[in-house]
Amino acid sequence: MILASFRLISVEASACWGQSKEAFVHRRTSRAKFAGNRNANSNPTRNSRCFAFTLVELLVVIGLIAVLAGILLASLSAAHARAKELVCSNNLRQLDVGLAGFVAQYHEYPLGHNPLYWSGVLQHHGTDWRSALFWQLFGQESKWPLTPVNDLRDQGVFRCPMSRIPEGWPSNWGYPSYGYNSLGTGLPVDELGLGGSWVLGPPRPMNDSEVGAPSSTYALGDGVQGAVPSLLDGTSALGRHPQKETVPGGLKRVQSLHSGRLGIAFCDGHVARLPVRRLYGDTDDDALKSWNHDHTPHREALNRPLPTQ
Repeated sequence: MILASFRLISVEASACWGQSKEAFVHRRTSRAKFAGNRNANSNPTRNSRCFAFTLVELLVVIGLIAVLAGILLASLSAAHARAKELVCSNNLRQLDVGLAGFVAQYHEYPLGHNPLYWSGVLQHHGTDWRSALFWQLFGQESKWPLTPVNDLRDQGVFRCPMSRIPEGWPSNWGYPSYGYNSLGTGLPVDELGLGGSWVLGPPRPMNDSEVGAPSSTYALGDGVQGAVPSLLDGTSALGRHPQKETVPGGLKRVQSLHSGRLGIAFCDGHVARLPVRRLYGDTDDDALKSWNHDHTPHREALNRPLPTQ
């Protein structure tokens, strides 16, 4: 009796399972057919539009890319200019090392110019300050060309990476990147800078004991002389003195160099960046004293005309 009842329950369960399975398969098949019919009856053009960009969206994306590209290019340009500025500052620092070595060895500053070099007078000064520093940095046995244009004096540490010979520059002139504070606020005969005297009588170097404040006295820098608004660039002699403009556009060229912040190396060895206006425009005592070896303004020298190059 019990066994017969169990068999009856098993048969009924199997029948129910078979019906459930068939119903499940039927439902899945019906859903698939419905989905297929729906996709077949839908508009293909409408579906494709759901995955495409509109013209406005494309223009917005292109505009964003252009803005990001402009920002990136500006950043790269600024970084490139900054790298050149660092190279220039390093060049001045290396030249200052040569100057310090010369002063330590001879207890005097290099002559701005030595016209008696070929006569055997003060030959350790070379023909000018650049040859003296070249020998200090690379040895006395190093070859030093004596022609004034297109030689080693315009290469290596003597060349600023941002220095370019401007259009209209006289072909018989050199265009040195860096200058030596041989003039101060006066003329060579005034002996206010570091270059000593070489115009009247035999050359006389400036003793190191005559420099009153080495940490505040200009020694080397980007090659500019004159006073705002008349500046002469591409000169190997630094000086802060009014002069007649010999090549038009000097102020504009100087202001474009290193964004108007010129490199200056001091007698104690440190290098700074100072605005063009501070170096060649301001006339307060502090601005003028840094040009002269005795650390005094010497305003009486400001009104003397400086000879052109």
